[in-house]
Amino acid sequence: MSKIYLAYGSNMSVEQMAHRCPEAKLLEVSVLPGFRLAFTGAPNRSYATIQKDDTRQVPVLLWEISQTDEASLDRYENYPNFYEKAEIELNGQTVMYYYMVKQYGLGLPSEEYYNIIAAAYDKFDFDKTILERALKESQNVIKS
Repeated sequence: MSKIYLAYGSNMSVEQMAHRCPEAKLLEVSVLPGFRLAFTGAPNRSYATIQKDDTRQVPVLLWEISQTDEASLDRYENYPNFYEKAEIELNGQTVMYYYMVKQYGLGLPSEEYYNIIAAAYDKFDFDKTILERALKESQNVIKS
């Protein structure tokens, strides 16, 4: 049975998803309202997550994934130790997404990881200020 998966970080890379989840099909390019993009984890090794924020939105891709694809994503996302899973309604459908376990604070992503996400923002013509703002917020926390 397939499921709809909401990607907002490096899993917006079509190339990475083709390798990681070969059965996945890109369904839709969209925006998730009521959330903000953040980088959390270790101070200099952080990853993308989304956090509730009624004043913001996050560009997303919706993928149709198989059970095999989901198992692959679970391993990649280190579920349930590093990321948790939840479901939300978006565009009239229930979608699954991963989010970072709460005990991690803001930190900086690697340049390579950030560039993978930036390339997806370019490819799908997303508002790059959303990505840049998430990075700047992490940089401000690290400086203080």
